[in-house]
Amino acid sequence: MKRAASVFGVLIFFGIFIMGLYYFSAGKTVTRAREWAKGKIPIPASDQYDVIVVGSDPEGIAAAIGAARSGAKTLLLGKEEGPGGLLTYGMLNTLDMSRNKDKEILTKGVFMEFYNAVGRTESFDVESAKKIFANMIEKQKDLEYRNNSKFVEPILDNNTIVGVVIEDKEGNLVEIKGKRVIDATQDGDVCAASGVPYYVGMEDIHLSGTMAATLIIKVGGVDWKEIENDIKRYKKATASEDCGWNASTAWGFGKWCYEKYKPIYSNMQLRGPNFGLQDDGTVLINALQIFNVDGLSDESKEKALADGKIEAENVVKHLKKILKSFKDAYLVDVADELNIRETRHIKGEYILKATDILENKNFSDKIALSSYPIDIQATSKSNTGYVIGAPNQYSIPLGCIVPQKIDNLFIVGRSASYSSIAAGSARVVPTGMAVGESAGITAVYTIYKDTTPRELLSSKSRIKQLTGILKNQNVYLMEYVSINSLGNVKGYKQIKKLLNLGILSGGYSNNYYFDKEATLSTLCNAMVNALERGGNEKYDLYASHRITRNYSNDKLTGGAAARVVVGFLENYPDTVKPVRNYSWTEEEYKAKLKEQDAEIEKQCWAVAKEKGYFSEDFKINDVLTYRDVLVIAVDTIERYIGRDLGVIY
Repeated sequence: MKRAASVFGVLIFFGIFIMGLYYFSAGKTVTRAREWAKGKIPIPASDQYDVIVVGSDPEGIAAAIGAARSGAKTLLLGKEEGPGGLLTYGMLNTLDMSRNKDKEILTKGVFMEFYNAVGRTESFDVESAKKIFANMIEKQKDLEYRNNSKFVEPILDNNTIVGVVIEDKEGNLVEIKGKRVIDATQDGDVCAASGVPYYVGMEDIHLSGTMAATLIIKVGGVDWKEIENDIKRYKKATASEDCGWNASTAWGFGKWCYEKYKPIYSNMQLRGPNFGLQDDGTVLINALQIFNVDGLSDESKEKALADGKIEAENVVKHLKKILKSFKDAYLVDVADELNIRETRHIKGEYILKATDILENKNFSDKIALSSYPIDIQATSKSNTGYVIGAPNQYSIPLGCIVPQKIDNLFIVGRSASYSSIAAGSARVVPTGMAVGESAGITAVYTIYKDTTPRELLSSKSRIKQLTGILKNQNVYLMEYVSINSLGNVKGYKQIKKLLNLGILSGGYSNNYYFDKEATLSTLCNAMVNALERGGNEKYDLYASHRITRNYSNDKLTGGAAARVVVGFLENYPDTVKPVRNYSWTEEEYKAKLKEQDAEIEKQCWAVAKEKGYFSEDFKINDVLTYRDVLVIAVDTIERYIGRDLGVIY
């Protein structure tokens, strides 16, 4: 009996011990894991830092905190008077959250600390955010912050970065040495100046232009409670469900803005606004889109900002007309900084693709999780933007923050190594802060192991060790099974190439209407877009004409598809209509045309079958689906350009 009691006592003690460990690891992770590298890495010289972070946007703040908490002597450089960048000086106060199907927030760590501090609200008070960021920085004993420090150029030793030159508030040039440098500038300035390859906007898919810039507008005199009634009126008038309201955020009214707003400037338009309530009762409006802004040109940005201030008065007048909640509204101010969504995309050792996101990829060297939809904002007034699709959750691999060519350099933020389409998801701030924190910790780890970031990528054992350190630092890297909901779709091998080129739109529900009956115009559009974006070296107006000369909204049969494909690949001349005999009636003439079309389709069908132009089995009179169209388009364009359409330069 005593023996049994003794054993039972041991079991209880062991159980309590295990529960204690669980509590300690779950609730005290950040405290336990901090300064893990203290005493393990060489102490830098008095005039040198372990890690230099250039850029004090939220992503840079997270990177600097991640490095400092690891025990590294860290320097954070910001060009503005205070930290926060786009969220504070751009007044971008609504957070694009990442939650999986279980409603779990996937971006934890430093971002979660900020999120909790602003009240766990997705539309926060900007003035409070400024203080919170400053406080988060001040708490880190190994972190030095310098404001009004403008990046000038990198200091390079062959292909290794060893520091940066900045211009301080007084205009003096200052050299700063560091073992590792993290580029957290909005535009990837450090990487670009160091010689890292990059592309601008959608150049990777051979399209000019970038997503629209936005200027945030601050107004007073808004009756916040009345916005709920405005939402109800809007729903009733338009039958739109794309609207909503809560204690701090409201959104909607797109049909009353896109269609009814008359801008002063031709390069501006008003999309459906997001409203964010501030603690002082003012409201921030995220709605004014400005096109053709060169985000790499100070002159272009300054002009857009000046014009935007004038346009803001017009926006307030419009909202006063359409919304009762705005009847007493007045303009207070506009943001000091434009929200530039896209400039450079830095090329890293891995470039994240749209299908990595939509296939919910779980990379073995993941450094962050996200679930934000691939949201491509408008690039011109001729479109309103579109959503490629929405993942459940995906991971971002280490290679996305390791720039090509230059050693001991990292890149975080919207200019990290994401394709222009994938950036539609990965560019958002909560995701960027998760990536940034991991970059800071990883930078310290490479110092600890005396290895370069590029060398680290090829070491499975070290990546495994790094993953453990990241988790102990409270970086959320849950394991999960990658589920590709599109993987079982017949023809996915071809379809995924079009997803990566940004040609398909499945919206938030990932409905691509694969089974919908197709038309001739559907096939023509798919082929032209695939050629322009994926085979641009052979794209010209003549090639486009050879595809679209049979353009119509008639149902697409196998024979009609053969006519388009064979006519394009074999360079058949345009069809000459039969000379009309004046004795024919209109019905007789149409019958002749139909007879001629049928004969041409029959001939083209025979050629297509003989040469194997169609990889799938269907008959000449079968009506084809949208899925059939996508497969045909990829097969045809790849045959024409002589290479894989999936290659993105």
